Amino acid sequence: MDQITQYKAPKEVTRSAARPSAQGNSAGSAAWFLKLTGPAEKVGEHYEAFVRLMSRFRVDDTGKPSWEAPEGWVEVPPKDLDPALANARYATLRLKDSEPPLDITVTTLPSPDPTAEQYIQMNVNRWRRQLQMEPLEGDDWLAKARETKELALFAANDGFVAFANLKGKGEDGAAVQTLAAIIPYVPGGVGASEPTSSAPPSSPMPPKSPAGPGLKYATPEGWTETRKPLASVAFTRTEGDQSFDVTVIRLGGGGGLLPNVNRWRGQIGLEAIQEDALKTTPVPVGELTGQLIDLQNGDKALMTVVIPQGDAQWFVKLMGSNELAQKERDKFLEFAKSIRFE
Repeated sequence: MDQITQYKAPKEVTRSAARPSAQGNSAGSAAWFLKLTGPAEKVGEHYEAFVRLMSRFRVDDTGKPSWEAPEGWVEVPPKDLDPALANARYATLRLKDSEPPLDITVTTLPSPDPTAEQYIQMNVNRWRRQLQMEPLEGDDWLAKARETKELALFAANDGFVAFANLKGKGEDGAAVQTLAAIIPYVPGGVGASEPTSSAPPSSPMPPKSPAGPGLKYATPEGWTETRKPLASVAFTRTEGDQSFDVTVIRLGGGGGLLPNVNRWRGQIGLEAIQEDALKTTPVPVGELTGQLIDLQNGDKALMTVVIPQGDAQWFVKLMGSNELAQKERDKFLEFAKSIRFE
């Protein structure tokens, strides 16, 4: 694996008058897209940088995005782009001194349900066609995409990111690679966006009901149940100026453990690690065994119990003030152990 690049401090994105608005975000749910396309050998060199950008991309409650630009990449002012490109993109990150230019584009589009399996499929097939590849069809399209490692779903931002890694050909027959991410934005919690009626029951996307069918658990004393985008169940706990949130999210497959751990580490300002530094603690959950990842950085804490269930994974995650999190660590573990899938 390539050495992980060091990155600059998070940059708050401010929209200039010339930048397209985050259309759809003020009125309803939307999808954000990150995309890097170019010669396969060039794109491959920047795989780690793209993944790091994707994992730290954030959309706040008002629909405003923020991100960390990888080292060596700079934002191109809209005035320096072709007007058609400037109008279509929210932002453009360009690799310094690249010729021809190598760009990561940031765009957004409104969507009734950006978490729907069909929506993911439609966009993956759109990118495949751009690379002279046949679209993925049939009920098993997702399984095929995972088998070929063209698509992965990663837990991130109390939701998920759909990550596509496609290799095809350009119009001139040269090898071209596309790295692309779909980051759903659902304002107002899981109830803000109803699932599409055509969504298949085998959809790997997170359940839409408040607790998810067959999900049982014991609520710890002092925790207040709330709603979070894409979470099957969510809680908040506040004591003075300390607080944390707990979410339970189901993902089909859910991606490998190390990529998810590195995304969680990034969320509290820790650097990524290699496989040999990964430490977990087994947690019994009924007849299943979960793995606890316990992360701390100053006043921030993030604990996650990853529970495999068939071809899916459940992520029981606590994130917030470290002092309160350590005080209620046992409660969190007992909550995770109480979960049953019936």
